[in-house]
Amino acid sequence: MEQDVLVISDIGEDHSFYVTTRPFFAAELDCIEVKYRAQGVGPRGGEIFYCPKGLVSGDRLFRVPPMISDGAWHVLRIDARSASKPEDWLSSGLVSRFRVDLTDSPGGRIEVSEIAFRRKRGIAAKQPKVDLSTVPYLDEDLWPDVSLETWEGVGPEGRPY
Repeated sequence: MEQDVLVISDIGEDHSFYVTTRPFFAAELDCIEVKYRAQGVGPRGGEIFYCPKGLVSGDRLFRVPPMISDGAWHVLRIDARSASKPEDWLSSGLVSRFRVDLTDSPGGRIEVSEIAFRRKRGIAAKQPKVDLSTVPYLDEDLWPDVSLETWEGVGPEGRPY
């Protein structure tokens, strides 16, 4: 990391890094945006693998097009509909882990300042439903036959533990 920028150099044939986000529902994703700057990177694109339940699978991915390797900052936008297996992506449920391989070309230098997972517009954060029928019972004693004990931090004969 250099000044809040991930710097990837000495790029091998199959470099990668992992990104963990706050969990979100796969079906709510609009796109993945990567803000990057590249120099000397070859012509091959890469992949972003999604990892339902934390597991990486070779066929659960979004293809990354070849990077523009001119030393200027660019924003790469990958549409969620471009998943290699759209039905699998949409049924992945909550996702939070991704393996990022920005290029399959060895050599060069890549700097990444942001990776954003953008939600579809108009989707509000889901609020859990509260079963109001339980509200009158919330203050009831759940353990009426148990006597309360408080630990004072002292053991037998009054010595501290």
